[in-house]
Amino acid sequence: GLILLDEEAKLPQSDEKHFTRLLHDQNRRHFRLQVPRKSKLSSYRSMLDEEGFIIRHYAGAVCYNTEGWLDRNSDTLHSSLEQLMLTSDSELVAKLYSDIDD
Repeated sequence: GLILLDEEAKLPQSDEKHFTRLLHDQNRRHFRLQVPRKSKLSSYRSMLDEEGFIIRHYAGAVCYNTEGWLDRNSDTLHSSLEQLMLTSDSELVAKLYSDIDD
């Protein structure tokens, strides 16, 4: 699942709904994964399948809404923060960030 999310984030036109559809398609036979429309809980059934998924944990089913996941998964460093780290007085910090683009 997380590999799919990383791959989706790299696409030029990344989309949470596309990620969620792929997750369902590639794991359709997994006994712990369920689409929201098949939930016993009506609050989960109101969610479109492409908007989330349900994981059946040992303690019960938990519904995950994938809206905003790509933004939260973004590993990009804001350029002003990168510049600040590059000009740090700490040699270690400056060295760590000097290798980012290499």
